[in-house]
Amino acid sequence: MSQVTTAAQTVPGEQPAAELGGIADVRPRLRHDVVFADTGFGAFVRNTDTGFLIRGKSAYRWLATLVPYFDGQATVAELCEGLNTDQQTVIASMMQTLLERGFVRDSVPEPAVDLPAEVIERFRSQIDFIAHFADDAVTRFARYRRAAVLIVGDGDTSRAIAAGLLRNGSQTVEIRRPGPSTPAVAVDTPDGQVLYSTGPIAGGRHDMVVICADEVGPATVWRACANLAPDGPAVLPVLTLGRQAMLGPVTRHGASPCWGCLLLRLQANAEAGDLARMWQAIATAPGDGDGHRSGQRLPSASVAQIVGSAAAFDVFRLLTEALIGESAGAVLVQDVDTLESTRERLLPHPECGWCHGDGPPAAAGPAPEDLVERADGGPMSEEEIHERQLTLVRKHVGIVTAFTDHGLTQSPLKVARCRLGGENAALESRELTAFGLDTLLGARQAVLQLAASTYVDRLADLRAAVPGDRLPAELRPDPSRLRIASGVALPADQAGPHLPATDLRTGDPYWLPAAAVYPAGPLNAAAAFEPTGAGSGAGLSVEQATERGLLSALAYEGLRLAASGAPVAAVDPAEVNADEQLSFLATTGGRLGVTVTLFRLPGAAPAHAVLAAATGGARRRWSVAACLDPRDAAVTALRDAVGQAQLDAEGIGFDLGPDLLADFDPAALKVDGAQPPPPAVASVEDLLAALAAGGRQALRVLTTTPDLDLVEVVHTVRVLLVDAR
Repeated sequence: MSQVTTAAQTVPGEQPAAELGGIADVRPRLRHDVVFADTGFGAFVRNTDTGFLIRGKSAYRWLATLVPYFDGQATVAELCEGLNTDQQTVIASMMQTLLERGFVRDSVPEPAVDLPAEVIERFRSQIDFIAHFADDAVTRFARYRRAAVLIVGDGDTSRAIAAGLLRNGSQTVEIRRPGPSTPAVAVDTPDGQVLYSTGPIAGGRHDMVVICADEVGPATVWRACANLAPDGPAVLPVLTLGRQAMLGPVTRHGASPCWGCLLLRLQANAEAGDLARMWQAIATAPGDGDGHRSGQRLPSASVAQIVGSAAAFDVFRLLTEALIGESAGAVLVQDVDTLESTRERLLPHPECGWCHGDGPPAAAGPAPEDLVERADGGPMSEEEIHERQLTLVRKHVGIVTAFTDHGLTQSPLKVARCRLGGENAALESRELTAFGLDTLLGARQAVLQLAASTYVDRLADLRAAVPGDRLPAELRPDPSRLRIASGVALPADQAGPHLPATDLRTGDPYWLPAAAVYPAGPLNAAAAFEPTGAGSGAGLSVEQATERGLLSALAYEGLRLAASGAPVAAVDPAEVNADEQLSFLATTGGRLGVTVTLFRLPGAAPAHAVLAAATGGARRRWSVAACLDPRDAAVTALRDAVGQAQLDAEGIGFDLGPDLLADFDPAALKVDGAQPPPPAVASVEDLLAALAAGGRQALRVLTTTPDLDLVEVVHTVRVLLVDAR
């Protein structure tokens, strides 16, 4: 519990204030949800989000005396008039604490507003609600009251939206059914006026357009969002898809995310049948799509009332700007059966042509090597990092839709599993798996990074691509020099798009074939490059992702050479038994009925790669890892081999992501005795220097997409090794 001390003391780390200083002109306004209680030795202060303790026998008395004046009218200086220096110090300390913690805010005097007194009194609760979160409450309410809101529809949902808008203070709302223009008919209600009209959606001077797709069809929303004008109104779509009603995102010209982003996310995550019906409705809409009644309808008037009320309240939030709208950058999802409602953040989709266009990706900002920082410069905890990574996980609109590891046994190893949405509705989602030694949280961080790598490889972001034939030859390494080249010649006229790359040692710029950066997809249709996950790296920072990508590329080198008959060295069992973690993992494998043998792969030099081969189980399993330290490589490879055995013992299938080398069989290894552990490589720089001395370059392509950039703690790269001329 947070604690603050009164009397002549302040929050630890702060100096006693003899004067009011910078808060003298603050007009304190207390949040409406703040309560406080006397503890006998202080005052416990709480709101709906958090709470803290102010220590001091007089703390409660001070608060009880001051709070009635925290109405935004008087300044702190005015409240302190006639008080001595010690009393002013106490008030200044308490006020500073309340301001910093968000329990009190500085209120700006509101200008006179041309709004009848009876209107202000009638809608006092709405104005007070606004005042709880922002200044200029009456001004904001007046803006909302006078706003021109158009509701497109002709059913229960649109009528519920209109009723909700009027109930919260709108003066007039219009419900329009798409079709030939007809004069509007005004209907007065106890709460205000409703205009009923028929006509096109485009045109007109409106501040907000709400479109009920269940009543007028999704094609109406499609046309409206695709043709937004720079000075036109925002569009708030209400869509029914399967058993969910979806409100948002509010879509504005040039802003992201938009409704197109929502459709692309749903394309990866929603049920194929629901999507097919929606796309059929959009594709078969006549003319401009207006008025085509082919939307999926809400099941009942009561559900329509709930959805409509939610939409109306969000319009209130959006127009008053007192609170961020539920549909601002997000989707409000209402289950029409359980009536459960959830807000899901919607990340902009890189392939959305409405809000992203074809601009280049944002440049990667500076990031510490293995440390993610908060905005205030302090390091993030593992929990804070994971909380940010959870931005990727949303049931309906996420890059990852869920963790699916709740029923898995988490002993002896931690097993994290997540569901990555399919590329489209026709392709099944993937359930990716990662293992951890210590905590499920750490394993989940690893599986989310694996999901990010898989996602960007599948997406194949080409926004920064340039046709290869437009590039100088000296900036384009011969494709045959790439270490993942398959041997299939790539004709000059099929060079295809190239992506910018950087030499990791010199910083020199190069361009690499997109087919090599994304070799598992259609860009590599000519099979000029091996369809491998080699060189793909993800991490909390660009540096961490780069190191992992480089080590992955070297692990592939070692594995490929071993598969072609190059000798490998066995790790001495005594070395395994002498190490606590290695011994634990080997013993665990034995209890699961498998024997795991470790092999060093010299072909991965200058990195250290270890292959773990498990025999005796239901299937022959293997894993490989490359690290700067040979022990780390052994632990990682052994952990993943034992993790596979753990799932095999339960009869559970798994997907560990893209293969380094498809159809590899460790039984074909040529073992050349045992080998003591070699010395660790000191740094990535030493690794790069050794590569250069051996005639190889390491080129990096940044593959982080704009949506992952927003998460800030997920970065992806592809590192490709190139032979020197």
